[in-house]
Amino acid sequence: MEKGGKGWHKAWFVVPENEPLVLYIYGAPQDVKAQRSLPLIGFEVGPPEAGERPDRRHVFKITQSHLSWYFSPETEELQRRWMAVLGRAGRGDTFCPGPTLSEDREMEETPVAAAGATAEPPEASQTRDKT
Repeated sequence: MEKGGKGWHKAWFVVPENEPLVLYIYGAPQDVKAQRSLPLIGFEVGPPEAGERPDRRHVFKITQSHLSWYFSPETEELQRRWMAVLGRAGRGDTFCPGPTLSEDREMEETPVAAAGATAEPPEASQTRDKT
């Protein structure tokens, strides 16, 4: 990560079947403990605004109030699937008729594991204080 919380970095993401409203963020595929968790209820999923993140392919973002996270999956298919999963979680929908992304063995074996994404965290001034 670059100074001030700016810049892209590779991470591994899981939305577990038993906790479908939380995104867990890992630094490496073999990590047992998540570096961070992000409750997803209330987040909206969509493409970036024109000119926001043109330096990456397959970019989408999740936004709540003035906090935004940007994701850049490796493929358009992963982008579509992640947007669907995160969109359902943002709306509070826990029904998942098919396997979650974290259960898909093929996706877990890709270079960016369950996520297939590179993420740009929000700027330091936009992060929430822990209480």
